[in-house]
Amino acid sequence: MRPLIARLLALFRRRQLDDELSDEMSAHLEISTADYVERGMSLADARREAALRFGSTLQTAEAYRDRQGFPLLESLWQDMRYAVRTLRRTPLFAVTVAATMGLGLGLVGSAFTILNAYLLKPIDLPDPHALYALSWDTDTTRRQRFRLADYEAIQREAQHFSRLAAAQEFTVMQDSVSTRGLLVTGNYFALLGARPALGRLLRPDDAAARGGVAVVVLSHETWRSRYGSDPAIVGQRILLGRQRFEVVGVTEPHAYLPNQEGVSFWAPLTMSGAFPGVDPWSEPDAASLVVVGRLRQGVTAASVRAWLEVWLRQRFPTTSDAAPVAVHIDSL
Repeated sequence: MRPLIARLLALFRRRQLDDELSDEMSAHLEISTADYVERGMSLADARREAALRFGSTLQTAEAYRDRQGFPLLESLWQDMRYAVRTLRRTPLFAVTVAATMGLGLGLVGSAFTILNAYLLKPIDLPDPHALYALSWDTDTTRRQRFRLADYEAIQREAQHFSRLAAAQEFTVMQDSVSTRGLLVTGNYFALLGARPALGRLLRPDDAAARGGVAVVVLSHETWRSRYGSDPAIVGQRILLGRQRFEVVGVTEPHAYLPNQEGVSFWAPLTMSGAFPGVDPWSEPDAASLVVVGRLRQGVTAASVRAWLEVWLRQRFPTTSDAAPVAVHIDSL
């Protein structure tokens, strides 16, 4: 500890050390010169020989200073002093450099925030790797969706899933703004394992009967931007499509729900008649539903794909335009 304190004190006694070093070096040269004179050299030759043997005075002094102090700190201090002098001589250049560096750091920070939010942020759902979406291709349609009767049949016949749910996209004008929503079965949020920030999410009894309960769940972003984060929003009625819906809950902030970026509302699938677009009950042949499921423990996606290929070919003969040519089991 004492040598360290001594070195720190030496940093603040640099001039004194330089003077002491100069005196020591002069004394050493004089002693060496006198020694050579005693050996018979002239005074001029003795001084020259002493200087050659002693080495470069400047190099010797620098080596001594390095041993007495902290060369890295001293070099950093010298660089800082030089930078300050340079910036004081060119203030406009200094401001430009600082602004450019600040802008660059800001852009990098924003890019990382976006990357973290959409690519690196983990899915805050229980066992998300067990969630899968089902679809298939026909000769004319990519990512074919399901009819209501198909979804109900898969629910009855598929033993690979602990839960199955269905969803249908819709778009509605609200306050002259086109707004994206999802009509979902009552067990949809339970299948995902999502949680509310306010109120509750949709339940099976909300979608027990066609046209039964006009309730809606808001995304946290919609609640914040459109309704001013009103803490009393739960219980209020808002106009969606051709009908007013009671707000029963708000999703968690920044909640990641698979493939649902930009969704503002979730309403029961049984309320599809209140919105423009396909009504699975009045148009039973329309394939408008996305089917998602949570695999049972120990079940693999490969076994589900094999089962679905057989099931689809039995349901759609190869002579049908809807006959599958490829089956997809996509992880959410």
